[in-house]
Amino acid sequence: MKTLLQEEREREGEKREREKGREEEREREGEKREREIEDMREVTSSRERSKRLKCVLSQLFQAYSSSLGEIPYRSAAE
Repeated sequence: MKTLLQEEREREGEKREREKGREEEREREGEKREREIEDMREVTSSRERSKRLKCVLSQLFQAYSSSLGEIPYRSAAE
């Protein structure tokens, strides 16, 4: 027959195991959340780069288009 002390030790051990499991779960959830945040930052960064690239390309195209109008036509004979 178990003594009260043995039962108390078992309960404390079980309690520590449960708490350890909860702590590990919190750590996993925290790491998962950190990965999700990092992924969101990468997507946002990628979108921002894409927007800047589109803007630069648009400006280059506009500059190119306007420069075509400024260059007089040259015949192939020249």
